[in-house]
Amino acid sequence: MRIEKNRGMGVDEGILRVCEKLGLYYFSIDIDKKELSFGKEGRILDNNLNREEVDKIINLLRGKRVLEGEIARLNIDNEEKLFVITAFKKKGHIFGIAEKIERIAKAYSVFKDIFLTDKLTGLFSSNAYNLLLEEVRQEEIESKDRIIRLFIGRSDIKPPFFLVMMDISMLKEVNDIYGHGMGDLLLKRFGQELRSIIRRTDLAFRIGGDEFLALLRVTDIDKALRIAERIGNRFYSLVEELGVETHNGLPETGLNMGLVEGKSTDKESLKKQIETADKLMYISKKRYKDQWDYKQEISIDKELEKRAKIVVTPFYSIAFLE
Repeated sequence: MRIEKNRGMGVDEGILRVCEKLGLYYFSIDIDKKELSFGKEGRILDNNLNREEVDKIINLLRGKRVLEGEIARLNIDNEEKLFVITAFKKKGHIFGIAEKIERIAKAYSVFKDIFLTDKLTGLFSSNAYNLLLEEVRQEEIESKDRIIRLFIGRSDIKPPFFLVMMDISMLKEVNDIYGHGMGDLLLKRFGQELRSIIRRTDLAFRIGGDEFLALLRVTDIDKALRIAERIGNRFYSLVEELGVETHNGLPETGLNMGLVEGKSTDKESLKKQIETADKLMYISKKRYKDQWDYKQEISIDKELEKRAKIVVTPFYSIAFLE
């Protein structure tokens, strides 16, 4: 086996097997001697890794058992590249795996297109939304910020931020009157408009058939409210452009939004904040439909309604907490 050829490196056999299977680089650092061995696919590679880089890896693991996803510039096989490193400490050595960052970026791009992107709207999909709330073992990924950065491909998210839950009302009526092609076009175009309004550092998800969530990196309610109003006005322009504004004198469809401040990115807090945004969205939806006397019962949180501020226009509504 190729593994036999690498025993001289002192590299953990479990790491060797993983790297052989996946074609990854593997390495071993003797902490006392500060000597590094590097290999790939059964051969020990020449490396010009300088002492500073070895010290950097050792220092990063100081006081830790595991190092995950650290980026370092390494000179391997006389080629200097950016590598992503994962490593752990064991019996006076650091054992790890590494891969060129461009290969990881390419793999992530394919993964994102297949698994994380909603095909109709181009927004993040329900899979990405579920991943945002996924439980992750502490020793694998240190915080929810890390999973957002690793899988969603955005900067770390730190409070304060704002969540906007959105629902396109009466999409079924649009489908019934104009056909499902029009309904799909409305969803697709709304996704495009939403992406054009929010910043690159914000997140936008299609989490259901007609439900969307945006995570806005803004610091106060006034800024978040202005963005929500822009989204609502753009929705009005869109339905006007598509010719589905009114039917029998009533709006054919409307956009209902719930806006809440995000104060934490840990799993349970994030879930509660999204639930509150969802409840506010239903409060705004009920108030929106009440103005047109739509005969539809909508269950809402009465106590939350007492605290909510509500903006209602003919084509969108927003409920929020000050």
